[in-house]
Amino acid sequence: MTNAMSIPSVAPLGQSPMVDLFRVLGTVCLLLGLAWIGLYWLRDRPWMKGTLQRRLRLRVEETRPIGNRALLHLVACGDQQFLVASSPSGVSLIADVMPGDPMSSDDRVVPRFDECLHGPPLPPTPPKA
Repeated sequence: MTNAMSIPSVAPLGQSPMVDLFRVLGTVCLLLGLAWIGLYWLRDRPWMKGTLQRRLRLRVEETRPIGNRALLHLVACGDQQFLVASSPSGVSLIADVMPGDPMSSDDRVVPRFDECLHGPPLPPTPPKA
């Protein structure tokens, strides 16, 4: 009789495949949770807020429905404002909105809708000879 121990040919992975599966899923959940906590903590840092605010220059100030699946948007980019219409067939620029004087809403003169769309009337064209 020999005192040699037999060595298994394959190292055991765990107690059962279910235990190994739960261990892997637990590790993945722990890593995702730590990543979420880290990003949540980083979003409140002043240097991160400055980075996000510099990137976000385009804002939709107001949106109004104007018909069947059509919308009118007031879009601001920096100091400029644009009136944009969107529908299932596409998007079109209607007008550049001039920034008005800082007046109260009671003192403001509201132009007619057709004046906003077309601007002032054009002078008549001379007849062709």
